Amino acid sequence: MKNSRLIYTCALMVSVIAALGLSSVRVLALLMEFDSSASYYNHDAVMPMAFICGAVIALIISALFIVLLRGEFSRVDPTEESSSVIFVSALVSFIMVGATVFSFVLGTSPLSFAGIVTALLAIAAAAYFLLGIAMPLRSDTAIVILSVVELVWMCMTIFSIHTASGININNPNKTLLLVALSAAAFFFLVEGRFRVGSGKAKRAIYVFLGLASIILLGLYSLPNAVLILLGAYPDNYDICRELIVLAIFIYVLIRMCVVSGMVGDDYEDEDEDEDADMKQNVPAYKGAPRSGRR
Repeated sequence: MKNSRLIYTCALMVSVIAALGLSSVRVLALLMEFDSSASYYNHDAVMPMAFICGAVIALIISALFIVLLRGEFSRVDPTEESSSVIFVSALVSFIMVGATVFSFVLGTSPLSFAGIVTALLAIAAAAYFLLGIAMPLRSDTAIVILSVVELVWMCMTIFSIHTASGININNPNKTLLLVALSAAAFFFLVEGRFRVGSGKAKRAIYVFLGLASIILLGLYSLPNAVLILLGAYPDNYDICRELIVLAIFIYVLIRMCVVSGMVGDDYEDEDEDEDADMKQNVPAYKGAPRSGRR
Protein backbone atom coordinates (compact mmCIF):
# COMPACT_ATOMS: atom_id res chain seq x y z
CA MET A 1 0.00 0.00 0.00
CA LYS A 2 1.29 3.44 -0.91
CA ASN A 3 1.74 5.95 1.89
CA SER A 4 1.40 3.17 4.46
CA ARG A 5 4.00 4.81 6.67
CA LEU A 6 2.06 8.07 6.57
CA ILE A 7 -1.15 6.27 7.51
CA TYR A 8 0.55 4.56 10.43
CA THR A 9 1.99 7.87 11.57
CA CYS A 10 -1.56 9.26 11.58
CA ALA A 11 -2.68 6.29 13.70
CA LEU A 12 0.17 6.91 16.14
CA MET A 13 -0.65 10.63 16.31
CA VAL A 14 -4.31 9.81 17.01
CA SER A 15 -3.23 7.67 19.96
CA VAL A 16 -0.83 10.28 21.33
CA ILE A 17 -3.26 13.18 20.88
CA ALA A 18 -6.05 11.11 22.44
CA ALA A 19 -3.84 10.30 25.44
CA LEU A 20 -2.94 13.97 25.92
CA GLY A 21 -6.42 15.35 25.30
CA LEU A 22 -8.24 12.81 27.44
CA SER A 23 -5.63 13.26 30.17
CA SER A 24 -6.54 16.95 30.29
CA VAL A 25 -10.19 16.04 30.76
CA ARG A 26 -9.29 13.55 33.50
CA VAL A 27 -7.23 16.19 35.32
CA LEU A 28 -10.28 18.47 35.41
CA ALA A 29 -12.50 15.57 36.48
CA LEU A 30 -10.21 14.69 39.40
CA LEU A 31 -9.99 18.31 40.52
CA MET A 32 -13.63 19.25 40.12
CA GLU A 33 -15.78 16.11 40.24
CA PHE A 34 -13.93 13.62 42.47
CA ASP A 35 -15.05 13.04 46.06
CA SER A 36 -11.96 12.18 48.12
CA SER A 37 -13.99 10.94 51.09
CA ALA A 38 -15.86 8.41 48.97
CA SER A 39 -12.97 7.72 46.54
CA TYR A 40 -15.42 8.07 43.69
CA TYR A 41 -16.72 10.67 41.28
CA ASN A 42 -19.78 12.70 42.17
CA HIS A 43 -23.14 11.31 41.06
CA ASP A 44 -23.69 14.21 38.67
CA ALA A 45 -20.16 14.07 37.23
CA VAL A 46 -19.99 14.44 33.45
CA MET A 47 -16.28 14.52 32.62
CA PRO A 48 -15.50 10.90 33.66
CA MET A 49 -17.98 9.62 31.10
CA ALA A 50 -16.47 12.01 28.56
CA PHE A 51 -12.90 10.68 28.83
CA ILE A 52 -14.09 7.07 29.04
CA CYS A 53 -16.13 7.41 25.84
CA GLY A 54 -13.24 9.29 24.25
CA ALA A 55 -10.86 6.46 25.10
CA VAL A 56 -13.21 3.88 23.60
CA ILE A 57 -13.57 5.93 20.40
CA ALA A 58 -9.77 6.34 20.17
CA LEU A 59 -9.32 2.57 20.57
CA ILE A 60 -11.84 1.91 17.80
CA ILE A 61 -10.13 4.39 15.48
CA SER A 62 -6.76 2.76 16.19
CA ALA A 63 -8.24 -0.66 15.40
CA LEU A 64 -9.63 0.67 12.10
CA PHE A 65 -6.20 2.00 11.16
CA ILE A 66 -4.68 -1.42 11.88
CA VAL A 67 -7.33 -3.12 9.72
CA LEU A 68 -6.61 -0.63 6.93
CA LEU A 69 -2.88 -1.39 7.16
CA ARG A 70 -3.21 -5.16 7.41
CA GLY A 71 -0.35 -6.83 5.57
CA GLU A 72 1.91 -3.78 5.95
CA PHE A 73 3.57 -4.93 9.17
CA SER A 74 5.62 -7.81 7.77
CA ARG A 75 8.87 -5.97 8.57
CA VAL A 76 7.94 -5.08 12.15
CA ASP A 77 10.40 -6.79 14.47
CA PRO A 78 10.54 -5.86 18.20
CA THR A 79 13.89 -7.65 18.50
CA GLU A 80 15.60 -5.00 16.34
CA GLU A 81 16.67 -2.42 18.89
CA SER A 82 17.30 1.23 18.04
CA SER A 83 19.36 3.64 20.14
CA SER A 84 16.20 5.27 21.51
CA VAL A 85 14.75 1.90 22.57
CA ILE A 86 18.04 0.93 24.22
CA PHE A 87 18.13 4.20 26.16
CA VAL A 88 14.54 4.05 27.37
CA SER A 89 14.90 0.35 28.26
CA ALA A 90 17.87 1.13 30.48
CA LEU A 91 15.90 4.01 31.99
CA VAL A 92 12.91 1.76 32.75
CA SER A 93 15.24 -0.80 34.33
CA PHE A 94 16.84 1.72 36.70
CA ILE A 95 13.47 3.24 37.60
CA MET A 96 12.03 -0.18 38.42
CA VAL A 97 14.94 -1.15 40.66
CA GLY A 98 15.06 2.24 42.37
CA ALA A 99 11.29 2.39 42.88
CA THR A 100 11.20 -1.16 44.25
CA VAL A 101 13.93 -0.50 46.80
CA PHE A 102 12.47 2.91 47.67
CA SER A 103 9.04 1.36 48.26
CA PHE A 104 10.43 -0.62 51.20
CA VAL A 105 12.10 2.51 52.56
CA LEU A 106 8.78 4.39 52.42
CA GLY A 107 6.90 1.41 53.81
CA THR A 108 4.49 1.19 50.87
CA SER A 109 5.58 -2.42 50.25
CA PRO A 110 5.05 -4.80 53.19
CA LEU A 111 7.94 -6.82 54.57
CA SER A 112 6.05 -10.04 54.02
CA PHE A 113 6.63 -13.13 51.91
CA ALA A 114 4.34 -11.85 49.16
CA GLY A 115 5.94 -8.39 49.25
CA ILE A 116 9.46 -9.81 49.01
CA VAL A 117 8.49 -12.16 46.15
CA THR A 118 6.89 -9.28 44.25
CA ALA A 119 10.02 -7.16 44.80
CA LEU A 120 12.28 -9.93 43.51
CA LEU A 121 10.06 -10.33 40.45
CA ALA A 122 10.23 -6.56 39.88
CA ILE A 123 14.02 -6.65 39.94
CA ALA A 124 14.03 -9.62 37.57
CA ALA A 125 11.61 -7.75 35.30
CA ALA A 126 14.00 -4.79 35.39
CA ALA A 127 16.72 -7.19 34.25
CA TYR A 128 14.58 -7.98 31.20
CA PHE A 129 14.72 -4.34 30.11
CA LEU A 130 18.44 -4.03 30.86
CA LEU A 131 19.89 -7.43 29.92
CA GLY A 132 17.24 -8.44 27.42
CA ILE A 133 17.00 -5.18 25.46
CA ALA A 134 19.48 -2.45 26.43
CA MET A 135 22.54 -4.72 26.84
CA PRO A 136 21.25 -8.04 25.51
CA LEU A 137 22.75 -11.27 26.73
CA ARG A 138 24.18 -13.70 24.20
CA SER A 139 21.96 -16.45 25.52
CA ASP A 140 18.54 -16.42 23.84
CA THR A 141 17.26 -18.78 26.53
CA ALA A 142 18.13 -16.31 29.28
CA ILE A 143 16.34 -13.49 27.43
CA VAL A 144 13.24 -15.64 27.01
CA ILE A 145 13.28 -16.51 30.73
CA LEU A 146 13.58 -12.82 31.64
CA SER A 147 10.66 -11.94 29.35
CA VAL A 148 8.53 -14.60 31.04
CA VAL A 149 9.51 -13.30 34.49
CA GLU A 150 8.62 -9.75 33.39
CA LEU A 151 5.17 -10.94 32.34
CA VAL A 152 4.73 -12.84 35.63
CA TRP A 153 5.64 -9.66 37.52
CA MET A 154 2.99 -7.70 35.63
CA CYS A 155 0.37 -10.33 36.42
CA MET A 156 1.39 -10.30 40.10
CA THR A 157 1.18 -6.51 40.14
CA ILE A 158 -2.31 -6.56 38.62
CA PHE A 159 -3.43 -9.17 41.14
CA SER A 160 -1.96 -7.28 44.11
CA ILE A 161 -3.63 -4.03 43.02
CA HIS A 162 -6.96 -5.80 42.58
CA THR A 163 -6.81 -7.43 46.00
CA ALA A 164 -5.24 -4.49 47.87
CA SER A 165 -6.97 -3.67 51.12
CA GLY A 166 -7.95 -0.12 51.97
CA ILE A 167 -9.01 0.71 48.40
CA ASN A 168 -12.62 0.37 47.28
CA ILE A 169 -13.04 -2.35 44.71
CA ASN A 170 -14.98 0.04 42.45
CA ASN A 171 -12.51 2.92 42.79
CA PRO A 172 -12.38 4.42 39.25
CA ASN A 173 -8.67 5.22 39.43
CA LYS A 174 -7.91 1.65 40.49
CA THR A 175 -10.09 0.29 37.69
CA LEU A 176 -8.35 2.47 35.09
CA LEU A 177 -4.94 1.33 36.34
CA LEU A 178 -5.97 -2.33 36.09
CA VAL A 179 -7.24 -1.86 32.53
CA ALA A 180 -4.08 0.02 31.48
CA LEU A 181 -1.74 -2.57 33.00
CA SER A 182 -3.74 -5.40 31.42
CA ALA A 183 -3.29 -3.84 27.97
CA ALA A 184 0.43 -3.45 28.67
CA ALA A 185 0.65 -7.06 29.86
CA PHE A 186 -0.82 -8.32 26.58
CA PHE A 187 1.59 -6.03 24.70
CA PHE A 188 4.58 -7.57 26.50
CA LEU A 189 3.13 -11.05 25.99
CA VAL A 190 3.20 -10.60 22.21
CA GLU A 191 6.62 -8.95 22.38
CA GLY A 192 7.88 -11.95 24.33
CA ARG A 193 6.57 -14.30 21.64
CA PHE A 194 8.77 -12.51 19.12
CA ARG A 195 11.77 -13.15 21.35
CA VAL A 196 10.85 -16.82 21.61
CA GLY A 197 10.88 -16.87 17.83
CA SER A 198 7.27 -17.92 17.53
CA GLY A 199 6.03 -17.75 13.96
CA LYS A 200 2.50 -17.28 15.30
CA ALA A 201 3.24 -13.86 16.79
CA LYS A 202 0.87 -11.41 15.08
CA ARG A 203 2.55 -8.15 14.18
CA ALA A 204 -0.72 -6.28 13.59
CA ILE A 205 -1.96 -7.31 17.05
CA TYR A 206 1.35 -6.21 18.55
CA VAL A 207 1.02 -2.75 16.97
CA PHE A 208 -2.63 -2.40 18.03
CA LEU A 209 -1.80 -3.36 21.61
CA GLY A 210 0.98 -0.79 21.56
CA LEU A 211 -1.37 1.97 20.39
CA ALA A 212 -3.99 0.88 22.92
CA SER A 213 -1.40 0.90 25.72
CA ILE A 214 -0.36 4.44 24.77
CA ILE A 215 -3.96 5.60 25.14
CA LEU A 216 -4.73 3.77 28.39
CA LEU A 217 -1.36 4.11 30.14
CA GLY A 218 -1.21 7.77 29.14
CA LEU A 219 -4.74 8.39 30.37
CA TYR A 220 -3.77 7.00 33.77
CA SER A 221 -0.16 8.06 34.29
CA LEU A 222 -0.03 11.56 32.79
CA PRO A 223 -2.82 13.13 34.91
CA ASN A 224 -1.50 11.39 38.01
CA ALA A 225 2.02 12.70 37.40
CA VAL A 226 0.81 16.28 36.93
CA LEU A 227 -1.46 16.29 39.99
CA ILE A 228 1.06 14.54 42.24
CA LEU A 229 3.72 17.09 41.29
CA LEU A 230 1.26 19.87 42.10
CA GLY A 231 0.27 18.17 45.36
CA ALA A 232 -3.36 18.12 44.22
CA TYR A 233 -4.04 14.43 43.57
CA PRO A 234 -7.32 13.73 45.42
CA ASP A 235 -6.95 9.97 45.92
CA ASN A 236 -4.49 7.57 47.53
CA TYR A 237 -1.44 6.73 45.47
CA ASP A 238 1.85 4.84 45.58
CA ILE A 239 4.58 7.11 44.22
CA CYS A 240 6.87 4.17 43.41
CA ARG A 241 4.19 2.42 41.39
CA GLU A 242 3.30 5.65 39.62
CA LEU A 243 6.91 6.04 38.48
CA ILE A 244 7.01 2.49 37.11
CA VAL A 245 3.73 2.89 35.20
CA LEU A 246 4.93 6.19 33.70
CA ALA A 247 8.20 4.55 32.66
CA ILE A 248 6.34 1.69 30.96
CA PHE A 249 4.19 4.24 29.12
CA ILE A 250 7.32 5.97 27.79
CA TYR A 251 8.78 2.61 26.73
CA VAL A 252 5.69 1.61 24.75
CA LEU A 253 5.50 5.08 23.17
CA ILE A 254 9.12 4.89 21.95
CA ARG A 255 8.53 1.35 20.68
CA MET A 256 5.59 2.48 18.58
CA CYS A 257 7.55 5.46 17.24
CA VAL A 258 10.30 3.09 16.07
CA VAL A 259 7.70 0.89 14.36
CA SER A 260 6.90 3.77 11.98
CA GLY A 261 10.24 3.13 10.27
CA MET A 262 9.34 -0.53 9.63
CA VAL A 263 5.94 -0.14 8.02
CA GLY A 264 5.04 -0.77 4.41
CA ASP A 265 6.60 -0.17 1.02
CA ASP A 266 8.77 2.77 2.04
CA TYR A 267 10.73 0.51 4.35
CA GLU A 268 11.13 -2.07 1.61
CA ASP A 269 12.30 0.59 -0.86
CA GLU A 270 15.02 1.66 1.58
CA ASP A 271 16.23 -1.94 1.82
CA GLU A 272 16.27 -2.23 -1.97
CA ASP A 273 18.30 0.98 -2.26
CA GLU A 274 20.79 -0.32 0.30
CA ASP A 275 21.11 -3.61 -1.62
CA ALA A 276 21.70 -1.71 -4.85
CA ASP A 277 24.40 0.41 -3.22
CA MET A 278 26.11 -2.69 -1.88
CA LYS A 279 26.12 -4.30 -5.32
CA GLN A 280 27.68 -1.19 -6.85
CA ASN A 281 30.45 -1.20 -4.26
CA VAL A 282 31.35 -4.89 -4.76
CA PRO A 283 34.73 -5.06 -6.58
CA ALA A 284 34.95 -7.00 -9.83
CA TYR A 285 36.28 -10.55 -9.62
CA LYS A 286 39.86 -10.45 -10.83
CA GLY A 287 40.01 -14.14 -11.64
CA ALA A 288 37.50 -13.91 -14.49
CA PRO A 289 38.70 -15.39 -17.82
CA ARG A 290 40.02 -12.89 -20.35
CA SER A 291 38.97 -12.80 -23.94
CA GLY A 292 41.46 -12.65 -26.85
CA ARG A 293 44.79 -14.34 -27.57
CA ARG A 294 46.69 -16.32 -24.96
